[in-house]
Amino acid sequence: MATTLALYHQANGSPWSRLGWEETGRVSWDARRDRLDLSDLAINRRLTLSLPRVMVALVRERVAATWLVSRRLAVTDGVTALVMARRRPGSSELVWVVALDGEVDGYEPAVRAGVLAAIHRLRADIGV
Repeated sequence: MATTLALYHQANGSPWSRLGWEETGRVSWDARRDRLDLSDLAINRRLTLSLPRVMVALVRERVAATWLVSRRLAVTDGVTALVMARRRPGSSELVWVVALDGEVDGYEPAVRAGVLAAIHRLRADIGV
C-alpha cells in the first residue's frame, strides 16, 4: 500500500513494515516477474515486492520528490561517502543519509567527525 508519506508492505504473514519515501534508494522494475525492487537506505537492505505495474511510476515519483542533493564527498583520508539530503514528505524536515564507501567503520570517531564535517560543508553549499 502506498501513501503520500510511505510504502507499507507485508511479506509472508509478517507484520506490516513502513518504508518512508525519504528512506528509499534505488527503484527498479523487473517486467519479467512483475516485481518492484527497492533499496532501503536506513537499514541497507533490498526489498522485492510483487506490485501492479502502475505502481512503478508512483513509487519513482514519490522517491524523486524527496531528493534535494546527493554528492560524493571526502570524509577522512582515503575515505569517501555518498552524502544525500532528502526532504521528509509532509514536512520541511531534512533527512541526511550517508553511505560510506567500502568496509569503513562508521562508529570510528575520526569517521564520524568527518561525516559531520561533510554534512556541514554540503549544508553550506546548498544554503540550508
